[in-house]
Amino acid sequence: MRTEKKQVMKRQNLGQVVGEELLSLIRSGEWSPGDKLPSEQILMQRFGVGRNALREGIHGLIRIGVLDVRPGVGTTVLAIEGSEVLDKETVTSLLGAGVLDELYDLRLLLEGEAAEKAAERATKAELAEILKHQNLYESAVEHGTPTYEHDIAFHRAIVQASGNSIYPVILDLTADRLVSSRRATDSVPSAVALAKDQHAAIYSAIAAKDAPLARRLIQEHIRAGRAALNEWSLREKKQSKTNK
Repeated sequence: MRTEKKQVMKRQNLGQVVGEELLSLIRSGEWSPGDKLPSEQILMQRFGVGRNALREGIHGLIRIGVLDVRPGVGTTVLAIEGSEVLDKETVTSLLGAGVLDELYDLRLLLEGEAAEKAAERATKAELAEILKHQNLYESAVEHGTPTYEHDIAFHRAIVQASGNSIYPVILDLTADRLVSSRRATDSVPSAVALAKDQHAAIYSAIAAKDAPLARRLIQEHIRAGRAALNEWSLREKKQSKTNK
């Protein structure tokens, strides 16, 4: 059995295999939401892999919103509700390193179109909803509290105002996969400050019914978020090397 397991690991990316096994254990109830995972050393011994493969597997589950890692706290289980409906092939795809780029590409297309339509169609009530979440985001920035939930709500309000009932459904699917990534960018102060200003500009463009500007601004905002995530990822890699 052990030999067969190693042969499977050789044919696949080790990090993806570790991610799948961790997800399987979470689904089985070995760890529940809120539980902290065992130390790296224990997990490395359990799966028979090195530190790099283990971290890759863990980061894959962070990307799809199953795990969260914070300094001084460790790695904890967030939830499994969103992952319960995914088959193995889909999970393997989501654990791949390129999936984030693909999700951000989808957001550029979807939210660019949605912002343009919102500028053309948004009602007073929908504009008020967008503004509400913009203000909540700004308040969180001023008080130094997490902003990611308000960011998600701001973007959803825009998509909702597009008048297309399918857009919010698609956005919710991507939001579930990117929630931990948005948490990560919360730890990049310059990104949070920039997002605050970009949100204000996006709202102003939609309220002014400037559809082309609304599309351009929200796409610039999404690209900035991806750049902030890259910055966070590089910082984490440097920190990992320092801790070795």
